[in-house]
Amino acid sequence: MKKERGFGAFSLSEKTIGKVRRYPEGDGDWVSAGVRKDTNKIGGVLTYLTYKLGASGRLNKTRLMKLAYLAELKAIEKWGTRLTHIDFKNWNYGPYSHDIQEFLECAGPDIKREVKLLESGRIGEFFVPAKSKTQISLTMADIGLLDEVLAFWRYRDNNALIRNAKESPPFIWTMKGDNVPFDKYAEFVRELDEARSADFHKQAIVLANPSQVHDFLRTL
Repeated sequence: MKKERGFGAFSLSEKTIGKVRRYPEGDGDWVSAGVRKDTNKIGGVLTYLTYKLGASGRLNKTRLMKLAYLAELKAIEKWGTRLTHIDFKNWNYGPYSHDIQEFLECAGPDIKREVKLLESGRIGEFFVPAKSKTQISLTMADIGLLDEVLAFWRYRDNNALIRNAKESPPFIWTMKGDNVPFDKYAEFVRELDEARSADFHKQAIVLANPSQVHDFLRTL
């Protein structure tokens, strides 16, 4: 598998988001073997999503968390590897990440939290860009993958996001409180790709319900 090389920092503007400017050197926070610390990587992912979507004033924690989760699945399906190494758990409204929760509670100078009174009478918390321009540390491959996720989900509501996340393998393989097994999902995707490549019995593999998915996974 071809790997993306050349990590660096990028200039990010909410108005000129498509014009990403590359800096020749990183900001000094890279660890050995060119792997970014996860705290910084998830910060880059969440900041990028906020600067792409936050201007609408409707970007809440649920939406950010589900988009980050679906980006992890997309990375596995496309690259065979994770986008980050953040843990997600099976929780009430689908995949939940304590790491993302902590980041959003102290997002720093790049992301601003706004509290609004909703029509329902409830209080809502939303995330918006705090600056006209900031910097993130993501590869061009990372940004391209996030853009693919946003191209599909940008105009779909939170209920659709939650439903899709809760119906997705590997989430359906877990019980409440369990960690989502991304490693098993990577194995699952790899086996399906190999079956397609070999034209396995020239038949599609149809998994109609979570029980069939679980049984299929046990055969891998």
